[in-house]
Amino acid sequence: MFADTRSLEKALGSASIRPDTEFRDEDKSTRPWHFIDICLQDSRQDLLARCPGGHCVTAKIDQYARRFSDHHYDKWGAAADLAFLIHLVGDIHQPLHRTTNADRGGTCQQVNVQPPEKNLHYVWDDAVVIVLEKELGTHDPEATASKLEALYPAATNDKTWKPAH
Repeated sequence: MFADTRSLEKALGSASIRPDTEFRDEDKSTRPWHFIDICLQDSRQDLLARCPGGHCVTAKIDQYARRFSDHHYDKWGAAADLAFLIHLVGDIHQPLHRTTNADRGGTCQQVNVQPPEKNLHYVWDDAVVIVLEKELGTHDPEATASKLEALYPAATNDKTWKPAH
């Protein structure tokens, strides 16, 4: 299906942004699916209350993994379910999408930065990338990835990477 690794990476990259670009505009109810507001003082018992009706990133990852596995897709179909799953797994790895102090993933934290952004969440998602692309002289994800790969080549020996203890 994919001629090479680059083609696969490009397809996965395109799929991963669909929930933010296409589906979020089409169905506003998907917006809270991208984060979970876990307050600093919360315990494990508080998690269910932080995900009302299963409309948060952790519940949606479970739901989309199940749907994809069961071949029982939502209104957008299998490709979209996979796009949501890829995207939400990426979201959960961003600090502002999972552990906050009830600030809606950093959207309640106002900031004054260049380039101008409305809140801390957008700084994390957008401004950091814009500054990086400006510093690298790139203008799209593929060029940025290529430049970063050239600047930071993969280790040739797995033993050079040691886990922190």
